[in-house]
Amino acid sequence: MDILNEEFKLKTPLNTNLNITESESIFVHIRRGDYVSNSAANKFLGLCPLDYYERAVKFMRGKVKNPRFFIFSDDISWVQDYLKIEDAVYVSDGNLQDFEELALMSQCRHGVVANSSFSWWGAWLISNPTKIIIAPKQWFANDKADDSDLIPPNWLRF
Repeated sequence: MDILNEEFKLKTPLNTNLNITESESIFVHIRRGDYVSNSAANKFLGLCPLDYYERAVKFMRGKVKNPRFFIFSDDISWVQDYLKIEDAVYVSDGNLQDFEELALMSQCRHGVVANSSFSWWGAWLISNPTKIIIAPKQWFANDKADDSDLIPPNWLRF
């Protein structure tokens, strides 16, 4: 893991004023995009329900002192309309490249992932040894798909 973390480190730090590393930062990644627009992706992967994110945020508030939520999504306007998280910082605004978003997610102390490999990598790359990661209980909409080796044993499934 140390080798991969070194390989994924940016050579030039991102120029942001988010102060992710100075807080009890928790990324919340909501993937919609092709999961909504592509019927095959939707049928196989599906969308994480709003209730999943609400329960995960509530859990994090109970476990993490002074949490600061950083929201990453390919549909920020939908998230702002439907997922109400007090004092959330909306990071994804179209101005960042994917690798920059991934780097910022990995700088958080904890994470709430979507059923997305992008989310998964963001959480896996977090170096905090006491990180809390919440992943969907059912990764695939297709019940026949096996996800038993997908989620690390120390991650929580909601």
